[in-house]
Amino acid sequence: MSPVSTSHTAMSPSSSSSSVALPSTHRDLRALPLEILDKIGYFTALAANPPSSSSSSSSSATTSYAAPPPQALRDLLLTCRHVNDHLSVSANPRLYARIFKAKFDLEPIARRYGRKATTVENLAGELRRRCVILKRIRWAVAVGQLRPEGETALSEIELKENMWLAYLMMTENDGKNLEALYWADIRSYLSLHHTQEMIRSALQPGYPPESEDRALAMHISHLLSDANLLATESKEDADEKLFVLRPYVFASHRFNGFYAPWPLRSLPIGTESPLTIAESTASASGQTLLERNRGAPVPMPAAAEGQSSTAPRATPGAPTNPFLADHTPEDRSTLVHHVGQTLTIRPPCIVHAAYHLFFGQVERNPGLVGLTAITRRHPPPGSGATGATDNNADDPALQPSTLAGPLRQLHADPMRLRSADHDRDVARLLYCHSPMRGPGLKPCFFAGIIDGAWEGRFSFFCFDSYREMLAGRMRSLYEGPFGEQPQVWKLREHFLRVDESAAFLPMSPLRTLWHFPVV
Repeated sequence: MSPVSTSHTAMSPSSSSSSVALPSTHRDLRALPLEILDKIGYFTALAANPPSSSSSSSSSATTSYAAPPPQALRDLLLTCRHVNDHLSVSANPRLYARIFKAKFDLEPIARRYGRKATTVENLAGELRRRCVILKRIRWAVAVGQLRPEGETALSEIELKENMWLAYLMMTENDGKNLEALYWADIRSYLSLHHTQEMIRSALQPGYPPESEDRALAMHISHLLSDANLLATESKEDADEKLFVLRPYVFASHRFNGFYAPWPLRSLPIGTESPLTIAESTASASGQTLLERNRGAPVPMPAAAEGQSSTAPRATPGAPTNPFLADHTPEDRSTLVHHVGQTLTIRPPCIVHAAYHLFFGQVERNPGLVGLTAITRRHPPPGSGATGATDNNADDPALQPSTLAGPLRQLHADPMRLRSADHDRDVARLLYCHSPMRGPGLKPCFFAGIIDGAWEGRFSFFCFDSYREMLAGRMRSLYEGPFGEQPQVWKLREHFLRVDESAAFLPMSPLRTLWHFPVV
């Protein structure tokens, strides 16, 4: 063979690519069986998204699965019509339900809301909804604005949607939900809320509002409490948090710590007007509404200039006494879309989260407010502490009590709680949203929860500062001192069967709740 013929038979890379017709990508995808295409879509959705220089930093460590949303799957759908027709949400909801199970915790949803909530259609729709909201949270952090669109009615609705999703995901967290919230940079989002909502209202005259988003944000902050992060927190940041929390902790006459007034013996109480309900509540305790609100005459000085009135919530037209708690029932129900359902639910009690955050901060760093650390009689296992030392071995106040027995231990780190630990709290929000319409929970629903020995602090606000706060001097609320006393309580629960046909009896001189006839 001549050299010329050899040169013609040899194929360079350029001539090979031009002379050989390779099958196109869309022909390859169309030739695949649908089962294989489905698996390609599933693993593409779980593939990690490429890093972006504009993306905000996340608080979480790297995970073995991709955080939402499944951006790579969206790119795959754009390759050709055949792929889109078989892998879109409307055509293949089962695929997106599988993706939801891989990215979020599913078992708590089935346990709380039933199997009807976990249909493939509901899970596919919930995956899309969560991705939209989590991206919205992440975007707010990126631009540094809690409401990127400004103060509008829509931004208020979106803020509540963001908070409700984050809260419910935390109560359903068994590992995956927390990673998804970390992807959205939830800690930075809560920091935005603290700066642009909580601090701003704390600097305004009067009491801060008791809004839905505040209650949810404070509960999420508590569930995300990390002892290691608190240990590295500066004194200025800790002081600022305690300053913001003070009204919710010490203004107990203004912010209720209950879900329904305790004098209500049975629920629901009907759809009467609030005034009629308050009258029946007062008469059940042997008082008229006027007597309950009037109390002893108290001279109340006018509020200082630039400060608003500090009277507690009251029924319109009824006289008020700032030294008495307002037991008027309130309907706190709201509608929340969750996993294809519309839940009638109420936000968690803001006071409970404030207690956890405030005293959790104080307990980790008592020196912030001039307190001394409690010497544990029974330190938590593995803490390295030994309780009472030889120096205080003779102090009877620091000796283990034979009556108290072993102390109940709580999780020092709320992030170690599992979803099952929140089931009762979520049930209370679902069943105790309105004393006028909801039946509440059965009397023994929380049986055994408080039974046992407990160690902690008995805290009380300075009486002079409290009186000045009621008189309208809000500065005393934010700056007044409070005292504490370490205590150990032994609580034992007793349940009595009540004769439901018995009429309501007035309260005894000893101020016990009711004279219950026992059968």
